[in-house]
Amino acid sequence: MRKIILPLVVVLLLLGMSMFGCNGGGDGNGGNGYVPQPPSPAAFTVVLQSLEPTVTNPNEQTTLTVSITNTGSSQGTHNVILEMDGAQVASETITLSVGSSQTITFNVTSESLGEHYLTIGGQSFGSFEVIRGILFVSNRNGNYEIYSMWDDGSNVVQLTNNSAIDADPSWSPDGQRIAFS
Repeated sequence: MRKIILPLVVVLLLLGMSMFGCNGGGDGNGGNGYVPQPPSPAAFTVVLQSLEPTVTNPNEQTTLTVSITNTGSSQGTHNVILEMDGAQVASETITLSVGSSQTITFNVTSESLGEHYLTIGGQSFGSFEVIRGILFVSNRNGNYEIYSMWDDGSNVVQLTNNSAIDADPSWSPDGQRIAFS
């Protein structure tokens, strides 16, 4: 009977090892057949909510609102860096749990005329354009003078003041000076 029990015990032992994933130590992890996986990191997505206004006057504020979501499988911290024309202009650090979102609002301005491009993490989030004021001639002070105003009619500024009649104003190409007759 001893001869039958010993081979039966060996067969049961080998059968039990294969049923529970044990392969005799060939897995490099002590022979238990289980290799632990490191936890997945946090992953973030950034989605544009709004960008307004897209046309401004110099030094007038444009507001960019984005939503950040943690799409990973663990809590994490994300440094949201806003760049305008390739240069960092603002940043905010947030910590989000798995599946949660947060809205961030950035306010940017520029005195430089032209189109300005906004990016976060290399991803484009639109652009806004800074325009120069509108030039016009008025005799509101009793003499024809040159004025400028923003496109919405606000911020009226008298640019000339002399006894001659000033007419036909035009911006210089860089938007810093005017020519008139």
